[in-house]
Amino acid sequence: MEALARFRVALPHPPTQAQIIRFATRIKHHFPNPRKAPRRAPRALSLINEERTQAVRLRGNDFIFSHLKPYSNWESLRASAAEFWPVYVDVFKPHLVTQLGLHYINLIEMPGGPDTFRSMLTATFTTPPEMLPHFQTNLSQMIFRDEDSAARAMVLTVTSPPDNAENKWSVLLSIGADEDRLQFEVNDYNQIFLVLEKLRSLKNELFFAVTTEEAKRTFR
Repeated sequence: MEALARFRVALPHPPTQAQIIRFATRIKHHFPNPRKAPRRAPRALSLINEERTQAVRLRGNDFIFSHLKPYSNWESLRASAAEFWPVYVDVFKPHLVTQLGLHYINLIEMPGGPDTFRSMLTATFTTPPEMLPHFQTNLSQMIFRDEDSAARAMVLTVTSPPDNAENKWSVLLSIGADEDRLQFEVNDYNQIFLVLEKLRSLKNELFFAVTTEEAKRTFR
């Protein structure tokens, strides 16, 4: 499983190459391995640590911190994001935090196809049996609005048939929550991480709603 926290901000101007280099230098002892920025986003940045368990990405006005596989726990993700967020603020000088997001991505492989998925997920796809040999992929997205806030949660599933000798089907299960229309001071850590805690609770509620008891035992 991979987990990521995303901070969207209002910047005084688009990130400059000099700022990106300065930021990468400031955290180089933690993230010494830069990834090449795509041509369409030359002023983006992607860094990964030596153990390949954590990553930092800058994309436009987004600061994204990721815990890669194997994901440990929310406390570790929160502590690491809190460590590098002040460096981002010091280098890029954002005015406000305007959106926060928290996303968890699971790649599940299992034999049995649709019948097995229905035993694991409460929301999954169906296909006519006679068409199953021709099945290529299924994409399903559900979006929910939290009644008590401006937050929204999303479940995205991408299902693919076997393409390996083990004959296992794969499901990409992405569950996330976002809250926008925020106007937080960048140094208001209590408010920022209080919202992230709320988004985590919303994500957990959704995870338990879309997975069966068998799946919970499997993902534990």
